[in-house]
Amino acid sequence: MNAALKLAKEYRTAIIIVIVAVILIVLVKKLKKTKEDQLLEAENKSYITAIQNKVDKNDLSYDGTEYRDMADQLFEAFNGPGTNDKLWREVFNRMKTDADVNQLIVAFGSRKPTTGGFSFGRKAETLAQWIAGDLSANQRKELNNMLVSKGITKTF
Repeated sequence: MNAALKLAKEYRTAIIIVIVAVILIVLVKKLKKTKEDQLLEAENKSYITAIQNKVDKNDLSYDGTEYRDMADQLFEAFNGPGTNDKLWREVFNRMKTDADVNQLIVAFGSRKPTTGGFSFGRKAETLAQWIAGDLSANQRKELNNMLVSKGITKTF
């Protein structure tokens, strides 16, 4: 019986060491932003700022709150497993000008997936990146045709 207790104590210590090591590794990875992450974040911020500078405020069809609501709807449409095709089409059907599309991109900003099995390890992405990742080539063509038919030159 003493041998069994001694063996159990040895395994318990090893298991505790492994658990602590795994927790430390996860914490270090979570707390440490890699250089690549920082560059991607800066790139996204620069892209959004450049788009923001293109927005002609006199050509906007909606107020800021509506653009944020539409951006949230697009995030809902793209986030998680599957894509809500009806929702993204409804949002883009509301676009009337290049300024609208650009303001929507700014309102969307850079967002990280929050649900779904494929969100682990994904970085924050701009609207254009979400569209490229979630819509098929045919869907992107449909989206771009929808925008061009309204005289909008900003496409994805």
